[in-house]
Amino acid sequence: LEKNLEKYRSTSPKIKKIRCIETGQIFEGARKACEWLEFALETDYCDYRLIKQACYRKNGKSYGYHWEFVKEAENEN
Repeated sequence: LEKNLEKYRSTSPKIKKIRCIETGQIFEGARKACEWLEFALETDYCDYRLIKQACYRKNGKSYGYHWEFVKEAENEN
């Protein structure tokens, strides 16, 4: 039964690196950026989906910062 179910399980999407434009910091993903924001803004909660949405928009802003995905060529450095 396990072998048959394996092909129907969803695979995790590839985590994209994210850059905070104001600080230049690069994070392994939106969740890691949220961890930093919770510390930096001294808040208890940060929604990583808002950061991802900001990355998809041109000049996207979330939590007072601009965010962008790091291009693959930059990831390799």
